[in-house]
Parts: sequence; structure tokens; C-alpha cells
Amino acid sequence: MTPAGNVLITPPDAHTFHLLKNITKQAKWEAYQLHTTTSAILLHYPIAMPLQPLLNHPKVIEAKHCIHSSGIPTMQIQFTITGPLPPYLKLGNWGTFYTRPYTKEPLRCFKCQRFGHHKAHCHQPEVCAVCSSPHATEVCLKNLKEQQPTTAKWITKHGTGIVQLEELWYKLGMRNKQHGSSQTSQHLPQQNNKT
Repeated sequence: MTPAGNVLITPPDAHTFHLLKNITKQAKWEAYQLHTTTSAILLHYPIAMPLQPLLNHPKVIEAKHCIHSSGIPTMQIQFTITGPLPPYLKLGNWGTFYTRPYTKEPLRCFKCQRFGHHKAHCHQPEVCAVCSSPHATEVCLKNLKEQQPTTAKWITKHGTGIVQLEELWYKLGMRNKQHGSSQTSQHLPQQNNKT
């Protein structure tokens, strides 16, 4: 209820609005339909396709291509529509395109890992994004890169490794045969028994 004593009712859909409008004619009330707008993303819209078919849709107010950080347009269109967001939009002969709500990317600090501010304006102590310890994220990233097993490191540590690997495959193949499974053993190398 407003301070003037008026009652505002927001109908959930067009059918309810028209029903209320018919009732208000008899009671000398006035019904106003409030137009809410929704920002959304149209998915898989061809880059070469013009925006005019989308702008010709009766509920679409505005539309623009989403641009990648490199400056290249993507296959997503940010648009504003009146009323609630439908799960898809039919654009006649141009096709049917799915939609999703537009959510703005949250502001995040990469120093303290909190939301709501940038690293340049951060006065909090530094927190690692990998392990949440009080040190720079670069420390953990450097350690992770050094610990990644590569073929060269594995061969250096374990010798040639190929003979050991073949023996392991053979043992696994024999164990699978004992348990009645021959799927894995078909792909394992056969070992020649030389006496």
C-alpha cells in the first residue's frame, strides 16, 4: 500500500494481468502493467549473423555481441528483454537459440583471494590461491611445475624403465587372467619365456 492509500499489485503473468484489468473496469480501479527488463545471454549465435533478427523480436530491447578480451566477437549475444527470461528465443527462419541469465563477473582480489576489490586496492595480507597459506601464489605454482613428472625425469630416476614397465604389464595381465578377466590382458605385451 502506498502512502496515498493505493494498493499496488504486480501480476505474475499476462493472464492474471488481463483478469485483474477486467475486474478493475467494474470497480473503477486502474491496472498498470509494469514492464520489468532482464539482462541475458543468447548462446551459439553465429558471429556472421546480423543482430537485426534478434532486435526484431518483440520483447528484445537491445543487443550486442560479447567480445573476448582479445577483441574478437564471441558466439554469445548480451541482450535485454522485457519480462521474464524464456529458456530460448525463436527468431523465425533464423533459428531457435537458448538463453541464460546474465551474471556479472564478481570483482576478486588475487592478493588476499577475497571478493569486492582489486589487488591494487588491497590492504590485506597475501594469501596463496593454491594452498591458502600466507605466501604468494607464485611460490606454490613454481613448486607444482617442478614436481610434475616428465618422461625424462622418470627415466633418469628409474633407469630405462621400459623393462620394468613391461614386467608390470605382464604381471597385471596374468592377474587378470586368474580372476577371469581377459579385457586388460589383450592389450598387454606378451612376454617371451626364454630358457
